[in-house]
Amino acid sequence: MHGLTMFLLFVITILGAGCGGGGGGSDPIIANSSVAGSFALSSASYTVSEAAGSQTIAVNRTGTTGTVSVDYATTDDTAFAGEDYMATAGTLSFADGETSQQFSVTINEDTNVENDEKFSINLDNPTNGATLGSTASAEIIIIDNDSSSAQSTYDFESLTVNNAIDAQDGWEDPLGLGGAVVAADSTSANGSLVVGAPLTTAVNPIADITRVNDTGFSIPTLSGTETTAVLQFDLTGDGTALFTLGFDLNGDGLLTESAGEIGPLFGAVDRDFLLQEANLGEDTEVAFAAGDGGGDWYRMQLHIDFTANAGDGAGSVFVKNLTDGEAQFIAIPELQDVNLQLKRMDVTAQPSSWNAMWVRLITSGGERPSADNLEVRRVP
Repeated sequence: MHGLTMFLLFVITILGAGCGGGGGGSDPIIANSSVAGSFALSSASYTVSEAAGSQTIAVNRTGTTGTVSVDYATTDDTAFAGEDYMATAGTLSFADGETSQQFSVTINEDTNVENDEKFSINLDNPTNGATLGSTASAEIIIIDNDSSSAQSTYDFESLTVNNAIDAQDGWEDPLGLGGAVVAADSTSANGSLVVGAPLTTAVNPIADITRVNDTGFSIPTLSGTETTAVLQFDLTGDGTALFTLGFDLNGDGLLTESAGEIGPLFGAVDRDFLLQEANLGEDTEVAFAAGDGGGDWYRMQLHIDFTANAGDGAGSVFVKNLTDGEAQFIAIPELQDVNLQLKRMDVTAQPSSWNAMWVRLITSGGERPSADNLEVRRVP
């Protein structure tokens, strides 16, 4: 009996030690996890010249015990993979005791005059007990190194607020009534001067406004062979706000359907996102996502491949909600690779001749839309 008692005491002692009882000891598995460390990027923001060729990113590890790894990947913002930089993704494996590694992202050079652009790099999926630190994502800002007298983005800051846009800085109102007005937006998502729908008592008044290139502002010249030309603008979801380019055939300062001068339109109509064939052809509308409000500010992009569909072109629409602080553009599935029917335009009004911006604003049910920051980017 004495031998059995000693054996049981031995077993109880071993089990107690393994469970951390009796002496306050820790589980060896938990202890190893606590020193596996965390991963963080060396900075929350990087700035790189378009001409630099690449940007090196350092990933640091706190804690040194054990072999661990972490994934990294780039994500588009206003810079696009394949155009402004090369998409980069991979896994970094850290040996026991290793505390830092690097990878590089290729930056693409071009000759386009454009705004500074940015994309992000994100860490994910740490292994073997490691975690992500507070700097698990960062933005990379690409500084444009090209210059020209022609800008690529048009805002309304130089115009006179609370006045009709007609005859201001080359803008023309086809009705000659100055229906659209320059207004001061007070929201945190914009907070600048914008162009708004008419301030009239008419039922659903329409403002179709045109601005032809001049020495003060010109859209970049398109070749008509680009596979990713980008049109972009900011808009509210109330009423109708649409944007396009075209060619002023007769020199009257206007783009009109009758002359076949109007390119493919995109924007929003009564809380639907819209893409419309050239020269006011057939349109496709997609309802706003849940949580998107009519009064919210959105940034929309139309990516155009002029070579698709035997020259009729294809367009894809992307959007992000500025009011909600969305950082990434989201593709609208129903508005991808849509035939733009560019041949509906006059034969002399094809993309290589486009020289004007055109905006349509329609008040609907008392809701007045606004537009701002009209942008064109030519990507070969």
